[in-house]
Amino acid sequence: MNQNQRHARITLESSILIAIALMLPCAGAQQCAAPNQDKRIQVEKYVIARYKLSSPADVILTETKQASDACFWLLKFESSSPKREIAVYLSPDGNYLTPDLYDMRVDPLVEEKLAREQNVKSLLAGVAPELGRKDAPVTIAVFSDFQCPYCKRFAEMLEKDYLPSEADHVHLVFKNNPLPMHSWAMPAAEMAECVTLQKPGEFWKVHDFIFQNQAQITEANLRDKVMQFVAANVAIDQAQYQFCIDNDMAMGPVKKDMDLGRKLGVRGTPSIFINGAFYSGVRDAMQFRALVNEVAAGGEKSVLPITENARVDSVSSGRNACVGEPPAQSQR
Repeated sequence: MNQNQRHARITLESSILIAIALMLPCAGAQQCAAPNQDKRIQVEKYVIARYKLSSPADVILTETKQASDACFWLLKFESSSPKREIAVYLSPDGNYLTPDLYDMRVDPLVEEKLAREQNVKSLLAGVAPELGRKDAPVTIAVFSDFQCPYCKRFAEMLEKDYLPSEADHVHLVFKNNPLPMHSWAMPAAEMAECVTLQKPGEFWKVHDFIFQNQAQITEANLRDKVMQFVAANVAIDQAQYQFCIDNDMAMGPVKKDMDLGRKLGVRGTPSIFINGAFYSGVRDAMQFRALVNEVAAGGEKSVLPITENARVDSVSSGRNACVGEPPAQSQR
């Protein structure tokens, strides 16, 4: 083969390689094309049937995005009856759905550690009622509902049995998560949040008052009881507080807490995050202390990795949490 022939052959081979390189992205884009409308409708119908949701009219597809370079697609649905978010992954061939997707190229322990660290950042963002040192080795965030009896019990346990001996070692943060079946939980959260908007430290007086009087509070008397207590015991500007209540100024911050909880998998109260690790259904101070010590020591055997599709994990054998389902009469 002479020099001209060799040159021609090299040129031809180079052209072929360039053509293949140019075709690969197109092939990849075609292979990873988003599910079409018919496929989305098929997935929606399956999700409605699989999760026993009410009807297509009450289910909304909120997001569709490519979930991995392996061409799995994440589809997120929101249901209003019952109120919940559902995320499913569609396989590349469009024939299979799975609620979770694990990338085995990533060390799960590293992934879990990074997820917990990100959760702590999210939980500490913004202004929230807190107790203890910000630089404490353990950060505890509690999603709570003022009308939930289990939240009352957990709050009393923290105040009487846990914080007195551990206050220097933990940083406690409160998050609102009023559940839909509790008639006065949402307005109670807003009334307490109106105090937080002025002086976060004064929030705890209202927090303790509502839980201590939970059995006597009703939807009809909530406003009067809390307003009278705040006027007599809480060091804030009363006119500003009244304006906050009258104009629903606390609704936004409360819903922000609820949205964060939903993103982190909170479905009941109390839901607890210890250094970003998720627990629900704590029975007593002894069990809670053991959980905190386990996380602080770096042993998270009982901890769920936190994802947007996380389950509520009960670490107890009995029911110790209010579950976020709507009232029975609203279900079909």
